[in-house]
Amino acid sequence: MVKYIEGTVVSIEKECSAGLKPGYSFKVKVNSCLKLYEADGMCLELLHNAFPAIMAMAFGQLPFEKEGEALVSCPDPVSKVVIRLRRIT
Repeated sequence: MVKYIEGTVVSIEKECSAGLKPGYSFKVKVNSCLKLYEADGMCLELLHNAFPAIMAMAFGQLPFEKEGEALVSCPDPVSKVVIRLRRIT
């Protein structure tokens, strides 16, 4: 079954080296593989951190998840980018 997850940057403490800004969004289609779409690009470090949550949301639920949403942060301790992931129905 195909699942869709949307990610939106909700906060950035300092300038992101990948150029992400608050409000930037992307969508992920998950079935037997992952497809990133409706995005101009994606920071690989942020995608790396988001991947476990994306997979859990596509095929189950995270224990800390609130009604189909989860927050994920970038591993960069300076920019501190936070994205909100949510299931798209």
